[in-house]
Amino acid sequence: MSKFKLSIDEVNAGWATVSCSVSGIDLGLKASCLRDSLAELITATSGIAACRGHFAEPRRVHWILEPGSIEWHLTGGDDGTLILSAREHEQAFATPERHTRVLATATLPAARLVRSVLRAFDDLYDRVGPRDYETRWNHPWPAEAIARLREMIRT
Repeated sequence: MSKFKLSIDEVNAGWATVSCSVSGIDLGLKASCLRDSLAELITATSGIAACRGHFAEPRRVHWILEPGSIEWHLTGGDDGTLILSAREHEQAFATPERHTRVLATATLPAARLVRSVLRAFDDLYDRVGPRDYETRWNHPWPAEAIARLREMIRT
């Protein structure tokens, strides 16, 4: 199993700085708010939690970097695991099938991703709060999605 760490370090002026490492491979990025990647992260994670790691269609999180983009493909594995594949694109709005190269692929427990994402958003809430988040990121704080995700892991 791979080690996975995630934090949302900064949200400011329409950019989010995200630190992520998978088994020692740095996947940190600075993403544009042209796409609400942080909400996509919560939505993808909720889908994974709802299926307990068993799902057929990959969940995707698309990070626009300007230029280019990175897309995370999250695919269900066996026994509640998931496979994360980070793919680099030369274009910001590239199609999933036309990636330039795979940056990293890792297998990890679905629960580890879910806990890491919740922890990252809890930390961001403590540091920034919903009002400043909306001002800095140009998208609403995903309060309902976070609450649904939290409820899913309680049951």
